Amino acid sequence: GMMKDTDTGPVLKELVLIGGGHSHAHVLLMLGMDPIPNVRVTLITRDMETPYSGMLPGHIAGHYTKQECHIDLARLGRFAKARIVHAEVIGIDSIQQEVQLRSCLDGPGAEERPSLRYDVISVDVGCSPSAIGGLSGYDLQRSGGAGQHVCTVKPIDGFSAKFDKLVDSVKRWTCAKDVLVVGAGAGGVETALCMQYRLQETLASLGKPREWAKIAIVSRNTRIMPNHSISVSSLMRKIVDERGIGVHVGLAAQNVKTSNKGQDTLCCTSSGGEISLPFDECIWCTDGAPQAWTRELGLEMDANGFLLVEKTLQVRRNGDIVANFFAAGDCASIRDHPRPKAGVFAVMQGMPLSQNLRAFLEGKRLVPYVPQKEFLGIIGLGRGGAVASKGEVAMRADWLWDLKDWIDQTWMWKYTKGLPKMGGSEEGSSAVAQQAGEHALQLLRKASMRCGGCGSKVGSTVLSDTIQRMQSERPVHKNKEVLLGLDSPDDAAVVQQRGSSVVSVQTVDFFKSFIG
Repeated sequence: GMMKDTDTGPVLKELVLIGGGHSHAHVLLMLGMDPIPNVRVTLITRDMETPYSGMLPGHIAGHYTKQECHIDLARLGRFAKARIVHAEVIGIDSIQQEVQLRSCLDGPGAEERPSLRYDVISVDVGCSPSAIGGLSGYDLQRSGGAGQHVCTVKPIDGFSAKFDKLVDSVKRWTCAKDVLVVGAGAGGVETALCMQYRLQETLASLGKPREWAKIAIVSRNTRIMPNHSISVSSLMRKIVDERGIGVHVGLAAQNVKTSNKGQDTLCCTSSGGEISLPFDECIWCTDGAPQAWTRELGLEMDANGFLLVEKTLQVRRNGDIVANFFAAGDCASIRDHPRPKAGVFAVMQGMPLSQNLRAFLEGKRLVPYVPQKEFLGIIGLGRGGAVASKGEVAMRADWLWDLKDWIDQTWMWKYTKGLPKMGGSEEGSSAVAQQAGEHALQLLRKASMRCGGCGSKVGSTVLSDTIQRMQSERPVHKNKEVLLGLDSPDDAAVVQQRGSSVVSVQTVDFFKSFIG
């Protein structure tokens, strides 16, 4: 049914975006620039600031502040006139079209959050390194982690806090420290180079030996950066060796053990048997794994558990396309077009995702998207300079860092300081309303003529009947904070927020604005 008014008229359709990844950042930007009439947009996000993965190594090296490499989702959401729900998704019922949520608030009752209904949904929650037991970094963090000295590079907020503590602890170092980076893809190698630079600079500023920062990379493959050409791999190995970073290839990390004396050890298997590597800090930057809840949606997945989507970015359930369910970014794989889990693809999918969400809502034809096969990768080297990788080409130059910096800062500017100032939307019946049918059009025609005075209030008998029917047909979500609510309806609700001694009386009894 039709719900309350938004800036684009009465709500006929609910568009729910899950996650603030790179693809959804573009969707929100487009919605802000060209709103879809009669559609309410809701963004559900665990993090209120979303990091731009391309700038994370630069942030580790100390070249960017946290603010410079994060998008403020509250600000971007306001620009898109979207509701922001600060919560984690724990499941989606794609048949009933509901999202189950867990509040991001701590303390008792955090689980108590009503589900959210949608007409169209899009999931862009990324992925994080596959860590101990095959858990993604998100699930590892939620389960309490794998020890205080083990951390995955994503979720980035957890890693960032961990690395800040490590840098801060340098002033207390009295000897060398071993830092292991598990995973030798572009992300792992760049992270190792940037961590080494930052730790060495911090040591030098405190008058301590730079060599105390002992970084080593652990990889199950026979060479570093195995998804890139041999020329890129060889060039990066030369640079890593120049910098004094250790490389352990052919080792599959299995688990972490802690001795009675508190020494942590990474246990690995190789063709020659088991090998143990002692460490002070261990960062996982391995191949991505999907979050556990995305595997339990009853939707088709690829061999690694990522949501399998068509070229229109729609998912399938039991062989059939679920027309109103989209997925993009690292959490999804396009059927017959597998690509590495890299930020460049999430950025590129933002445009077709935005077009197809709009096309579906307006009853228009969806556009197919085939991701490019080759892309330019620029890997920063920590203290300056970068390596470019595209196909068989490998190039090292100082000016490549300036190019990477310009590309990344330009992209970020669009979603932060570069948000345009927009005017109002056009009048008239929208494509969404026409797609919703004649009943919706009639409601819209009447909506602008509604009485703004006493006639806008709903009669008590209608209210009572509706509340009774709601409770009999479908139990209303109960919240312990509501002391007086629908169980004993009055013209006000009495609420006492968790942890507060203050009791609030809230009433919704007002007239619409007559002018302006």
